[in-house]
Amino acid sequence: MNIRLMRSLKLGCLLIWIFWAAAPADYHYVSHTGSDEYPYTSWETAADSVHDAAAAADPGDTVYIASGEYEGPVVVNPADCPISIIGAGMDSTHLFTRLEQNLITFGGDTYVRGLQFSTVRSYAALTTFVAGADITVEDCAFAGTGHGILPVACVVVVRNCIFENLHFVGIFEPFSTNPSLEVTNCLFRNMYVEPINVETHRAVLRNNIVVNTCAYEAFHLFGAEGGYVSITNNVIYDVCSGGMLMFGVDDTTSRVENNTLYDATTYIYSEFAISVAPGFEWRLANNSITGCDGGVLLYRNLPLAVHYSNLWNNDRDFAVNWSDDGTFDTTYGLIHADPMFADPDSGDFRLQAFSPLIDAGDPNILDVDGSRSDIGAYGGQGGSSYVYQDLPPRVPDSLTYRVWNDTIYLDWRSNTEADFFGYLVHRDTLAGFTPSPLNLIAEPESSLYADGDVALGQTYYYRIAALDNQGNRSDYSPEIAITVTGIWQGDGAEIPRMTIIESNYPNPFNSTTTIIYTVANLGPIPAEIVIEIYDIMGRKVRTLVNERKEVGRYSIAWDGTGDSGEALTSGTYFARISQWGLGFLNKPKKLVLLK
Repeated sequence: MNIRLMRSLKLGCLLIWIFWAAAPADYHYVSHTGSDEYPYTSWETAADSVHDAAAAADPGDTVYIASGEYEGPVVVNPADCPISIIGAGMDSTHLFTRLEQNLITFGGDTYVRGLQFSTVRSYAALTTFVAGADITVEDCAFAGTGHGILPVACVVVVRNCIFENLHFVGIFEPFSTNPSLEVTNCLFRNMYVEPINVETHRAVLRNNIVVNTCAYEAFHLFGAEGGYVSITNNVIYDVCSGGMLMFGVDDTTSRVENNTLYDATTYIYSEFAISVAPGFEWRLANNSITGCDGGVLLYRNLPLAVHYSNLWNNDRDFAVNWSDDGTFDTTYGLIHADPMFADPDSGDFRLQAFSPLIDAGDPNILDVDGSRSDIGAYGGQGGSSYVYQDLPPRVPDSLTYRVWNDTIYLDWRSNTEADFFGYLVHRDTLAGFTPSPLNLIAEPESSLYADGDVALGQTYYYRIAALDNQGNRSDYSPEIAITVTGIWQGDGAEIPRMTIIESNYPNPFNSTTTIIYTVANLGPIPAEIVIEIYDIMGRKVRTLVNERKEVGRYSIAWDGTGDSGEALTSGTYFARISQWGLGFLNKPKKLVLLK
């Protein structure tokens, strides 16, 4: 082609582009009260259909949608048409379709705000049909859809959105690589599958809440070569699945910091709160993992540092994938303690006053108030400043009892708050009594109390409360009624039905813990009883009891040492009991040693 002609064509295209870019954007309106007159440039002439208004839009135009219900689907053309679609609010403007197809399909860069979406099962609310059609979504609700957002190799930004009761994934694209994914301040609730499952070069997930999801991981990320992730200040709780699964993480600036993961369990197989496959020596910091099937799972033959984090009451804290030989570095700042959340049952994971997680994070990371970072979702620069409430201790629960040698032995679940002080035990002979100083019979420091001032044939009623160091008292436990009905061979009125380790206190412990166990009337008596202590890797470290025992209830102290008298390191241990070599079906008792 003639070079002069080529230059003329290029100049002409440039002038057309400049004219288009300089042209003022138009506005198109959608309302059920408009006259439906093309091109719908006022509320008076508003379209009755979102699709019609979008079809009338040119690149750079905006479509405004009034409150109401609007049935789709909507296709935005041409492929290079960037537009904005703005509703009256996620509670006011509802777009839906009953057809088995996606609700809104975009051909170009799109900005969406203030809408609620509903689709049929397996179809998406928002999707693109060309690669590179970037999507920004703000202040929207995806309720009762199949998928929420289905991007194709594009930049995805999602802010202040709600994903609720979805049959499939909230943000889903594992089959093409997206350049970037940013999800902030979003709520994912009652999800049947995963909130997020995306392959991307870059993922930034911060200040999100995930609650009650049922399968796979909350955040399922596959990173391309050079993959970068920044997952900070998220709360993931009450999920029967894993928390985070990250593959292809090999950018050295990646970080997973200041997240709270709580009650992540599964009925299928053991899931982990955080599963990661880094491409380099990597670090997790300032995360709180509580009450999960597993804490951190490492893929790869590389070391993974877990520093300044809290792992509490998990079935397992650390594990390496069976085919890998990676190791964990837990040198700095690891804690195993009750985090003392304000109200985890209602989703409030702020810390109480005197929580051991306050100012316990990485000293190089600061809270928004300039102090050393707290551990968990509300610490760090992405967290928030709030007043630590000095709340009462947890109400004593799981009350059990034994009657033995004319004595009633009460036992209940131990309080584990860092500022715990002791208990108040009240007793009366009248049902429905009100605790008062007149019926206060004891103030034990542990969750075990023996009441020897009882009479045969009498029924006693007990209620228990917990106190902290500041004098805050919990509510009282439900009333428990106990009748002293008779004497068994002078040794007690109730024969233990199982050989088990009932409890240990304190737990966690610093120097010594007392293990309470019972011996049942099984096989020859006295019975051969063995209690052994194992570490988290399943290695026996101590034989605590190996002797014949009569039927009854016993206690034994363990000082955290091994069979050779060596002091064991801080960590999780398990106590197992057997009678005549039979371990029965009871679970081993978890013991947490802190030094």
